[in-house]
Amino acid sequence: MQYLASILSITTITTILLIVLKTIAYLNKSKIERLLFSDEQKIIFHVIRFLGLSIFCSFISLQLIEWLTSDNISNYKDNESELFKIIITTSILGVLLAYVIYWQIVPLFKTISGITNRYFIEHEEHGKLYIVKPANKEQVILYREMDEENVKGMYVFETKERLLSKKIYLEVEKESLIDTIKKLKNSRV
Repeated sequence: MQYLASILSITTITTILLIVLKTIAYLNKSKIERLLFSDEQKIIFHVIRFLGLSIFCSFISLQLIEWLTSDNISNYKDNESELFKIIITTSILGVLLAYVIYWQIVPLFKTISGITNRYFIEHEEHGKLYIVKPANKEQVILYREMDEENVKGMYVFETKERLLSKKIYLEVEKESLIDTIKKLKNSRV
């Protein structure tokens, strides 16, 4: 039985170390590399960021509860059930607070700021092509906006290696919220 417990603890420690290393690798990726993430990698990246924010918000919730109740958590170190309740409560508050920040407040600020970042390359044959998303592990979808000659726009598939060997430009568009509302209003009329 002790042998099984030692194997499980070694497996657990190894798994945790691998997760930490993978997390560090994901968080150290550049914006261009994150743009070329597959859907699974994007989900993992968002989960990692959300969990980190949840842990931070749980700690803040614990500090807030201690401040509001004028009670210290160290007073409950002998009472495990009360300590467990406090930790669960602050964890739930932390997750809820992280949800509000990550999925409600941050998108609201992005909408209000009106800043849109778009990456593009100058293609030899097709001119200015915007990077849309990866089509699969080897190819990326690029898009040329419509103009007088090309009414429908155009999609081009390029390999990631070839794309990364080219110079990638950043185009920042800033459109105020008022302008966006006016466009929406005019489009409905």
